[in-house]
Amino acid sequence: MKKIKLSIIIPAFNAEKYIAKCLDSITKQSCDNYELLIIDDGSSDDTGNICDMYGKRFSQISVFHTDNNGVSSARNLGLEKARGEYIWFVDSDDVVKANSIKTIISTIDESELLIFGIEEFDKKNVTKRQYGDLTTDNQYAINQMLSDNGVRGYLFNKVFRLDIIKKNHLTFNTSIKNCEDLLFSVSYASLIKRVKISNEIIYRYRQRKNGAIHSKLNSDQSTSINAFLSISEIVDDEDTANKTRALFVKAYYKYRPLLSMTQKKKYLVLLKKFKENRRFFPKRDKMLIVGYRFFNPLMRILHLRITDGGRLYD
Repeated sequence: MKKIKLSIIIPAFNAEKYIAKCLDSITKQSCDNYELLIIDDGSSDDTGNICDMYGKRFSQISVFHTDNNGVSSARNLGLEKARGEYIWFVDSDDVVKANSIKTIISTIDESELLIFGIEEFDKKNVTKRQYGDLTTDNQYAINQMLSDNGVRGYLFNKVFRLDIIKKNHLTFNTSIKNCEDLLFSVSYASLIKRVKISNEIIYRYRQRKNGAIHSKLNSDQSTSINAFLSISEIVDDEDTANKTRALFVKAYYKYRPLLSMTQKKKYLVLLKKFKENRRFFPKRDKMLIVGYRFFNPLMRILHLRITDGGRLYD
């Protein structure tokens, strides 16, 4: 039996419009030493039937149907079932480029984390995001993940080692619905030393803007407060910790209208604790904190227009 080098995990929920294109882009690859784990997360459309059809056609594909427990739970199930040496998370509405699997396997070497370039596309535009060719350490990678202009917390532009995930019992926090990918990526990076960044573009990320999601607050978004808090407790570098503390404070003021009194009391204790660190917060974050603290509704509208929704952690 051929050794599985790469486990590709795809969580899918009501993805009937795009998932066939996603699966076609993977099954047409020249390499076959991979497995594809599709987690149908309680879809109510035809997603499950489409996945089953591909599962019958391709021996590399395994399909799991679950209740709708959310993307983190689906990814955790994928990690539980994975048998490959490496893990790649792919979103059901995106596509991978030709020879991407071969490129991953030939590029990763002895690295514990591989990061590569992506294309962001919509109906009108294509934007390439590349980060150079270099071998570096985990601190550089973490700083890049926390940077708007860096590799960010995306999962789909990273390849992880399963043995490191298993050894450290690393899973996705199912209570965090926003920035859960960033928390996982930083948690993983904090456990390793050697990171390889490739300029090669092997992934196409479909941008689907939804005005309601971008302009209105919702309780799922507010869970990013806990994501940033957790990251601030993970990282060792003090400048990085201050960056994540600033993100925590900013998220608190942004999502404060959604919080219960119990949550507010809990976070106010931490706000007082972080007050002494504020002089070390990045200048841009300081300005945004003031804006969200005193002009929250107006600030959200202005900030959205200024950034065009492109800022990941704002």
